Amino acid sequence: MYANKKRMNNEMAVSPIVATLVLIVVAVIGAVAVGTIMGTFSTDVSKQASAGQAASASSTNVLLAGSTTIQPAMNLVAADYMAANPGVKITVQGGGSGAGLQSVSSGIADIGMFSQAMDTAQLAAYPTVKQYVVGYGGVVAIYNNGTTPSTYVANVSDLKGFYTTGATYHAQNGMNGLVPTEIVTRSDVSGTADSFGSYIGLASGAIYTTTTNNAVAKNGNGDMNTEVKGHVGALGFTDLDYALTATGYIYLPWDNIGGGKTGSVTTTYTYKDVRDAKNGIASTFPVGAVRPLELLTNGQPSALENSIIQFTTSPSEAGQFHSINLVHASDVVTL
Repeated sequence: MYANKKRMNNEMAVSPIVATLVLIVVAVIGAVAVGTIMGTFSTDVSKQASAGQAASASSTNVLLAGSTTIQPAMNLVAADYMAANPGVKITVQGGGSGAGLQSVSSGIADIGMFSQAMDTAQLAAYPTVKQYVVGYGGVVAIYNNGTTPSTYVANVSDLKGFYTTGATYHAQNGMNGLVPTEIVTRSDVSGTADSFGSYIGLASGAIYTTTTNNAVAKNGNGDMNTEVKGHVGALGFTDLDYALTATGYIYLPWDNIGGGKTGSVTTTYTYKDVRDAKNGIASTFPVGAVRPLELLTNGQPSALENSIIQFTTSPSEAGQFHSINLVHASDVVTL
């Protein structure tokens, strides 16, 4: 929220600390309650700053919130943008894609971060929200096998079985005897969860309703990774960029050729494999497990919001996305 510092008067700008608290509320009780709370915190939050004003106003604040997939990249982009525009302060918060959508639609965040395309229901519920693709990411299954070698392939039908019936599901074929003792899903509305669930063939929203034996739900990619890392036998899912830098578990190469177990247990991925899949080039990564990474605005973006979005998609920021194994918008032939 672009809040010019107020001299001693009755108007109050929303601080980053307050913004953090509000995002927590968004994740827990939704935007309706947040709207009421925000009325107490601030009586005048302006969104009328222009890019030119941003360069000269030392107290222009912008809040980005949402997807923990995009958050690391936007931290880097924000640092670059602030270095080029000293009059702008950008705060980047997580909370998950659902929190990003709710917070931007209710005016709490200036720009939301969303790691999937909005579906039909979301488009109907948030008709004023605009989407801007800034990159692409891939989702993978992760497993703590307690040892170093990668000995499993992510067979789609078996993953669906585990996320339908829980840790009691035993595959006769497909995942080389993988028998997880804990199934980990997401407790927050997540682009990662939706994309993973869709790819393995679950009905919309079913990825969140795993309630069978030894199933647990975690909030955010970070908590998901911590849970799987901390429990031998835990099966979960995460973004490729998290999996490639993680320790304590393995990611499962996708069985992306036909319906049988034809993937290689030695397959390794980088963001280039995700890029190639999106561009229609032969790749070891399945295009079905690729999803867009988006920035959201409530209505047409202001000059400053548009400036940040354009800066993010400029080729000069591609290296920041690549550094955390995400595909940048400029890598893709057709967005």
